[in-house]
Amino acid sequence: MKQLPFALPSRCSRRVREARSSAARRAGRYWLSDPDSPFGPRPNYTIPSGLYSVPGRKLGSIAIAALLFAAYRAAQATTISATSPSFAAVSAAISSAHNGDTVIVPAGTASWTSPLVITKGITLKGQTTISNAGTSTASANDQTVIRNNNTVTSAPASLISATLTASQALRITGITFQVGTSTIVNNNGIVTIKSQGTSPSMNVRIDDCHFDRVLGHNICIAGWTYGVADHNLFSIQGNSGPLWLQEDAYGGKTLGHGAYADYPWFGTNKFFFIETNTIVGNGVLPTSGTIDSGFGARWVARYNCFINAKPGGHGTEGNSRGTRAKEVYNNQFHWTGSLGSESDSWRSGSGLVHDNSYDGNNTGSGFFSAIQNYRSFSAVWNYIAPGVADGSSHFDERDTVGNGNYVQGQKAFVFDSGTTNASNTTGNQFFSINGNQLSVAYGTVVDTTKHWTANQWVGFSVRSPNFQNGAPSPLGNVLGTGSQVIHNTSNTIYYSPYTGGDRGPKLLFPSGTPYQILKPLAAVDQVGRGKGDLITGGTTWTNSVTGGPDWPHQALEPIFFWNNIYTPKNQVQGAFSKQLSVQPGRDFYNLTGANSNGSFAANSTPSQVSTKYSAALNGVQYTGPYIYPHPLTNNIAPPSNLAIVP
Repeated sequence: MKQLPFALPSRCSRRVREARSSAARRAGRYWLSDPDSPFGPRPNYTIPSGLYSVPGRKLGSIAIAALLFAAYRAAQATTISATSPSFAAVSAAISSAHNGDTVIVPAGTASWTSPLVITKGITLKGQTTISNAGTSTASANDQTVIRNNNTVTSAPASLISATLTASQALRITGITFQVGTSTIVNNNGIVTIKSQGTSPSMNVRIDDCHFDRVLGHNICIAGWTYGVADHNLFSIQGNSGPLWLQEDAYGGKTLGHGAYADYPWFGTNKFFFIETNTIVGNGVLPTSGTIDSGFGARWVARYNCFINAKPGGHGTEGNSRGTRAKEVYNNQFHWTGSLGSESDSWRSGSGLVHDNSYDGNNTGSGFFSAIQNYRSFSAVWNYIAPGVADGSSHFDERDTVGNGNYVQGQKAFVFDSGTTNASNTTGNQFFSINGNQLSVAYGTVVDTTKHWTANQWVGFSVRSPNFQNGAPSPLGNVLGTGSQVIHNTSNTIYYSPYTGGDRGPKLLFPSGTPYQILKPLAAVDQVGRGKGDLITGGTTWTNSVTGGPDWPHQALEPIFFWNNIYTPKNQVQGAFSKQLSVQPGRDFYNLTGANSNGSFAANSTPSQVSTKYSAALNGVQYTGPYIYPHPLTNNIAPPSNLAIVP
């Protein structure tokens, strides 16, 4: 659709008309109707029908007054051109800017040694452009280049650090952030944007930027921030990632607690959107280029091209909460060479995953997505606020009676106990977990005095009540940890321990070790669990509804997978869970459509999804994805043929 021209009505004040006229003559000044305006719609982006009246139709005085006021406000905005891309020049330009202004950064290369602090709602616009973003042929012309020479270790080694109020809008566009002399892996974000206050910042956009081999998280979104990162090119070095996202201040709370006390809101704008980007991992590490998140993060990844990269996210594995909700759809994934991985991973929360495709090396698991719960296999420090999900934590739903039921306030029911009388063995082999043969690491608990039935304890946990983590704890000496049971014989239990080595000593049961067998039902924030009682606190948690350390009665919010296709075989693939407490058909669903390969019609919503995510569970009835492209990428110019109705 042709972009509508914009002409101020003759009744508009002379000051407004002259403001536009003079502003247009200033170098670098743009208007909404200008074809090269950074605020205008991209080519081929259509304006929604029905938003404006047809040519010649009269609008009400309230509508025209609103448009005139918007035009007046736009006329007051100023464009300020930095004299160079140097830190001093850009900082000086921003110092003279006000909310709504645009700071133009010219072409050139500069090295910055400290972060540029932004506390104003501005547009920061360089001259870099990205071609073919969202495809495998994306490229950048790298006209405005900022090299990361920030080696200060006493503060975050960022290049841009922005803090916004709810009323401010920020756009960062057209800048290449390039690796420099800094060797600091900056997990605080090369570009960090954080809201302040108890209301969300809704208007953040980062676009047409090239993140060129910078170390650490390239972009960090924090506080309670919504918006979009679009048409960027991420060239990832090492184990760095394109984005880290968190909604730690959601609802005016801390640590992501607020996000888990609210609905998922699928299909709405209550997410940070990552769309039409190209993300290129290093092709060596399967975690290179992974989108990561935690602290109640809520985000959508759509219409991106991932090359040796994927979306991921942390779970509730410390004193903060895990990723709250994700939607992953209409992305393409390419795995090159011998590198292969599931193209999506989950460790907490709820989500919708559909209409993605991938090619290259097929994953060894044969699934599109992998699901884990780190608290279920001793992959956390045992002194964290929620403890270990072995059936002992008060914040998990667990069997307290012995018949599969949970009663608030009661301790875990001990199904069996004893002391090992033979050495512990470890290894790696295939076990059946949730109906899938998976290769997993294992350890053994041997008690030759027992006469158990084969696989009697599968789905339970074995716990070492005297286990010492060997690390200082803010809560003092905390004892005990456990892991899920994956197999047992008449006198030997096989459990799956964490073998990473970065979260304390490995859980082992040498001869003479006391043990208990408990039954976890559902872990707090595990995949498929969402809205629940508000939890407060840091090193110690409190359920604000019950007043104690109790399970927050989280709603069952399953993840649905459909139309995720391995294109070389036209094969629909779903997800698998490595933990027995995260169950297919309850916590997640692999949906099968009527097409010959098991797919549904492209970009359709299966009835199972819309039925489950009603307004009662979702906050609003889910009918499909939020509008694409995101409205922040598609600012619309007002029409010119307006007439005021008396």
